[in-house]
Amino acid sequence: MYRSDGKIVFLFIHKGFTELDVGFNPQLPAGIEIREVKINGTETNNFKVNRKSGNITDLDLSFRITDITKVEIFTHGGISVIPLVSAPKPGQLGEGFRLLKEEFKGKEYNLKFEGRSGSKQEFQIYIADNKIGKISGGQLVSNENNIITIRIEFPGNTDKYIEKSVSVKLK
Repeated sequence: MYRSDGKIVFLFIHKGFTELDVGFNPQLPAGIEIREVKINGTETNNFKVNRKSGNITDLDLSFRITDITKVEIFTHGGISVIPLVSAPKPGQLGEGFRLLKEEFKGKEYNLKFEGRSGSKQEFQIYIADNKIGKISGGQLVSNENNIITIRIEFPGNTDKYIEKSVSVKLK
């Protein structure tokens, strides 16, 4: 799979002796618009778009593969938090930083995190074809190649973990 401006491409290689029926269901970023789907360069309407709970878009696509099949999905927009990966060293305490909830409504992407009291954390969001309007609940650290990095601070208090919301409004 690779992604370029307004297009996601998947390449399937089948080395079996008989044709294979494929049910392909990629999960795409919230708010994405599917403009066109092509299989081996030919447009197809044999797909269905399902929007789930305001934050995930599923594409249901069926096709037959004999050897090599190229699936191109032409898109516009889309926003998604890049999964948080924790890599603690042996004996190190986990930071407890995690995404609790994400929701995309209209042009607003709302996230709820949990983190250790008094800590500062950073996370990244993939934003395709959109411009950032306003960020509340966090501070923009960088904006490069459709990926923004946001820093959030969890206030120090007597609770071990604190929840914090971040909102990203698109123009």
